[in-house]
Amino acid sequence: MAQDPYRYFRLEARELLDQFAQSLLELEKGGDSTALVQRLLRLAHTLKGAARVVKLPEIAEHAHAIEDVLAPLRDVSDPVPADRVNAVLRHVDAVDARVRGLGSPESAEKPKSAEKIAAPAQVVEDAIRTVRTDIADMDTLIDGSLRDPCASDSAARCGRRGRAGTPSGRSSGPAAGAGRRRRGGRVAVRRA
Repeated sequence: MAQDPYRYFRLEARELLDQFAQSLLELEKGGDSTALVQRLLRLAHTLKGAARVVKLPEIAEHAHAIEDVLAPLRDVSDPVPADRVNAVLRHVDAVDARVRGLGSPESAEKPKSAEKIAAPAQVVEDAIRTVRTDIADMDTLIDGSLRDPCASDSAARCGRRGRAGTPSGRSSGPAAGAGRRRRGGRVAVRRA
């Protein structure tokens, strides 16, 4: 399984985005604008650095734009104009959308169409790896098949070649029964 390069970044970015939302809400309600602007600037700077570490320049650019919007208001005690708050909100929303778009490593490795095709095939492959049955049933099945594979109802299969080159797909050498193992009165047959 491939390592997820954004694993920790996603966690940190979500925390930062939550703090952005709380601070912006306080700012809109008329909280201490100087302290809130300084807090928002620290959050933007942290987000920008984290995005650059994981090589996500689009998120870093939005965080830098937030700093540009808020920097002139750093030492101003007047209320922050609504257009500045809205500009910060737009950038925060863009970052949020980008972080949500990062997804998990599994979804990044496979395109969605291939995922739909590959998933059922994997289920089938997993389902046919191990078959458990009574030893007597398995011996009857194998003995009957080895005598005359075309005598059964499945004579149509006789025209096809199996994996080992025999009509039934079974090899006739000394390792023919190597795929069977006894387990508490039952036989487990494993396909290679």
